[in-house]
Amino acid sequence: MDATSSPTSFDSHMSKSNKSESYSQVYGPDEPEISLHVDKLTLVLDLPAQLSEGLFKYLRGCTKDLSFLASAGLTRAFGTHSRGYKLSLAGRVPSQNGAGGWSSSAGFLIQVGPRNPDYPPMRLDINPECLNPHGFTHMRKVLAQIILVDWHWVQLARVTRADVALDVHGCSPNDWAWDMTKRRRRHVYLLGQETRSIYLGEKHGDPLVIYDKARQLNLPEGVFRTRIEFRKRSVGPVQELADMACPFANLLVFDPTTIKNLPDPLRTAMMTVGQTKGLKGVLALFPSTYQPGCQAKLLASTPDWWKPQELWEEWPTMLKASLPELFELTPASIALAKSYAKSPLPKSGSASASSLPAG
Repeated sequence: MDATSSPTSFDSHMSKSNKSESYSQVYGPDEPEISLHVDKLTLVLDLPAQLSEGLFKYLRGCTKDLSFLASAGLTRAFGTHSRGYKLSLAGRVPSQNGAGGWSSSAGFLIQVGPRNPDYPPMRLDINPECLNPHGFTHMRKVLAQIILVDWHWVQLARVTRADVALDVHGCSPNDWAWDMTKRRRRHVYLLGQETRSIYLGEKHGDPLVIYDKARQLNLPEGVFRTRIEFRKRSVGPVQELADMACPFANLLVFDPTTIKNLPDPLRTAMMTVGQTKGLKGVLALFPSTYQPGCQAKLLASTPDWWKPQELWEEWPTMLKASLPELFELTPASIALAKSYAKSPLPKSGSASASSLPAG
């Protein structure tokens, strides 16, 4: 039996929706719907040495019984997926439509046995398939019953990467110019005359990426969707994730074609300059005496629907709805953290910790 076979009774009782949780806002009949969601999380678990060594030996033994792993949707992962760790297991999510079977892509990746002693004992990648109540519940069950890792360690993990996404429905990346003026690096990827992806900032740092989500998903012609995605590294403890500041606050969305007295060919060229070189690139086309007035016009062209701070108010609520039980920090979890110096505690008085139930 392999991981694409029908799930056993291990998860046959689960019946929640597999749809990813997100929060949407619509500003008017002619304006796009914008949805906020988390697209990827990478957690590292600072397990004590004795537990870490025993876990690696146990899972290495489990790989000798592939049917045992397959019953929980687990398969060995190799190649780039296993880089840095001796053992990697990819986990799929059971279908919820009654047809049986597993998700086509892995919902999570478990890595143990670091090759470098400086690496964390355990790494957990959580992908979109598991960033919803159904997938997240399945992952927790696998961790508890198959991997034998207590849930406290996940609650007390550190977040080394969080991908946060805004999907703008009814909008193409070509409709606007996008910029963060304090970020010097910009990488633009074109297909023909169309802008497909814009990276603002270092690609391997904490970039903000704008790309054509509709084309990536092969949606029908005439369906438009722009993904605005912030990829944050070294976020901090899980329990402080809900306190993260809005990463979209400094993103400028503007329309260079609104500058008056330009013939149509120049308007098209102006949009191309805005998309490839940003606000400063557009301003550089004008004499210095005209630049202040041009900048004011460009900033005034920001669409009414672009209100990132207003959208970000839903971030804590969306997190707790998408990832049930992750933020229910109990006294037992805190006691466990105090037992091991490596386990981080939430900041005292933080919004995410103070609002959690005591039990």
